[in-house]
Amino acid sequence: MNSRLKNILIALVFIFFIALIIDLSFITITTAKKYRLFGFYEEAGLDDSEIAAPPKEIKEIDLNLSSNMSEIIYIAPYVGDIDGDVSDDWLYFYGKLADFHNNNQISSAFSFYPGTMRDDGKFKQVFLKMYHSKYIELVQKGYIGDEKEMIMDTLSFEEQENIIKKGQDEFKKKIQKMTNNNEIKMPRAYNQIEGNIDMTSVKILESLGFNFYFDMFIGDLTGPLNSTETFDIIQYGVGFSKEGTAGKEAVFQNPQEIFNQIKNFQVDQPILTVNSIKIIPLWAHQQDFESKKDDEIDPEKWNIYVNTLKALQKDPNVILVSPSRIYAGRH
Repeated sequence: MNSRLKNILIALVFIFFIALIIDLSFITITTAKKYRLFGFYEEAGLDDSEIAAPPKEIKEIDLNLSSNMSEIIYIAPYVGDIDGDVSDDWLYFYGKLADFHNNNQISSAFSFYPGTMRDDGKFKQVFLKMYHSKYIELVQKGYIGDEKEMIMDTLSFEEQENIIKKGQDEFKKKIQKMTNNNEIKMPRAYNQIEGNIDMTSVKILESLGFNFYFDMFIGDLTGPLNSTETFDIIQYGVGFSKEGTAGKEAVFQNPQEIFNQIKNFQVDQPILTVNSIKIIPLWAHQQDFESKKDDEIDPEKWNIYVNTLKALQKDPNVILVSPSRIYAGRH
């Protein structure tokens, strides 16, 4: 075989292998897109965290703010509505939120719907960041947050107990599967969609091992409830959003407006204290942070959130606390 023919054969073989690699790459990408689109990660044996497109990074701007509280105060940060039914593309925000609190050692309470928990994939990864965190306390929010749960205070004892107990059982089952461990750290604080509970709810909660109801009062049938000797109740707070609403349409106050609300906080219901020091929750919801573009973080809201909490953290008159720490300080 002359050298010219040999070179032609080598070139043809090289072209064949390049074409094969390109074809296999196309098949892999197409398959990944297909399974990502229809949510068949488990069936396909794919890891959604490896397939999902990297999220748009948010530039965090350090505003170096000072909250300048004039007296010692306990602030209880809260993020509501951790929900397993959200788009997979939004789960990166859950991770970002957990990382912020863990990395900056900022205590907070996160409420979650047990009935929507997933025990695999990306949700498992981000939820375990919250479950194992020293700085994030999980707060059970009913079961699945359906219309029946929105009128909790109109339900019978048995109906209320069934909802709360189903939530507990689902949480325990999912965490056992996620961690392969039967020793589960159960939430002791509770939160109810629409905030509608009554003293029947409190009796049920306490009988099931809860010791704290942590929420806002927005009910119509019953007034705000008082804490008992063994069960603490908070139904007030300062919100990041101007109208107290939840969702991407919510408009955030600027940090100075939030600081002023905390300083001048008044409410027509009992304010919890520890050693005569007021406790004021600071509220937001995970869905508040979504921009008008689906599954993207609103950079302005995120920067308001992180700068507000960092300013409060460095204020010598502010103590950031979780529900369990509040309860321990009062009992």
